[in-house]
Amino acid sequence: MFVTPESYVKMAFGKCNSGLHKGHFNHELIGLVMNNLGLVVPSIPYKFMEMIGNKAQESAKAEEKKKTE
Repeated sequence: MFVTPESYVKMAFGKCNSGLHKGHFNHELIGLVMNNLGLVVPSIPYKFMEMIGNKAQESAKAEEKKKTE
């Protein structure tokens, strides 16, 4: 499937005027939860992102270890 410049612009503007801020509904829902939790306890979004980052680093290290074995 190829993306034409016209379709790319159409999809980008569709997102701009759809009322969603984060794109897909699942991302929108998680974003709302994180924003609201961040208002109550400001450190929660940072800890959540840190946790995701740590999991990604662990996964990358495991893949690298598999390649060297």
